[in-house]
Amino acid sequence: MNFIRLILVGLVFVAIMSAKDINVVIFLADKVKFDSAFTITSGLQKTLQKDEKADIELVLGGSAVEIFASKSKKDLAMQEKIKTLVAMPNIRVVACQGAMKRGGIEEAWLVDGVKTVKAAPREVVLKQLDGYAVLHP
Repeated sequence: MNFIRLILVGLVFVAIMSAKDINVVIFLADKVKFDSAFTITSGLQKTLQKDEKADIELVLGGSAVEIFASKSKKDLAMQEKIKTLVAMPNIRVVACQGAMKRGGIEEAWLVDGVKTVKAAPREVVLKQLDGYAVLHP
């Protein structure tokens, strides 16, 4: 009986240790592809199983940071979608300070919950070195 318990405990341990975390960085450098990036990011989060651990980061660089510079109907709709992402568990949204500087975008214009990183490409590389999968919309 103890032998069977030992085997069961061992199997549970192996199952727990072999469970993979879902670590993904989505790199959006083109504002035109925002809807695709939103679908990928929110879709990943929605497919998570209750016992899965996940870290999903949407990195906004290049022209993607221009979402925060305008009050056009389309940009406001994208900002609302970013608010939705920020409110979801396991998701982070970050904006590239370099792209913001080039676009004249102030940090105060960002949606609440969006953080900044010094350089979007560096952020993506660092995440990849940490074992994250990298997706491009």
